Amino acid sequence: MASAEKKPPLSPATPAQAVVPAVERVAELLGAVCRGDRDAQAAARDELVSVHLYIARRLVASLGLSSEEAEEAFQEACLGLTVGVAQYVERSMDPLPLAGYLERVAGLYLDAALARSEEQSRADRALAADVQTLERKMLALSAEFGREPSPLELDAALGWTTSYRELVEQLLVQARLQHDEQLLPFLDPDLDKDEEG
Repeated sequence: MASAEKKPPLSPATPAQAVVPAVERVAELLGAVCRGDRDAQAAARDELVSVHLYIARRLVASLGLSSEEAEEAFQEACLGLTVGVAQYVERSMDPLPLAGYLERVAGLYLDAALARSEEQSRADRALAADVQTLERKMLALSAEFGREPSPLELDAALGWTTSYRELVEQLLVQARLQHDEQLLPFLDPDLDKDEEG
């Protein structure tokens, strides 16, 4: 995937209309970035990001994400806008290509964030599958040996490193505890007495 740090070329391409700021206002803000003190310049950069937030909203809306996922994606797109503004003002004061440039940078940041999220999801699913594999292997070896298998026997049977097996084992213990807690209201004798009373 392309890195957001690789600056896309400036282009006059204009994104679809959606609360687009006036060109005159964008030109005024671009000029303000080069004038005045640091506070005034920072305020102008912040407003350039603010008036282009419609780009982040449109990019995120096109993805059909859940509300929580959309919020995270919006933050990533806004980060892309912030970086894009900082990059642009170092290269041009022309207001016309700015929106198209910001859309490409925000899109790169959003794509990178979605790729990271998908990679994490795949890793989580693989780890969950390994938790189930460990539990099945422990039961199978216990039945075969007539006792609980030793850590070395588990490592050999699974082909895992000791550190990874220990990690998966911790997750298995947590999953069992969570399952037990969910069952507890049905097993608590005091609860039964309260219901009878």
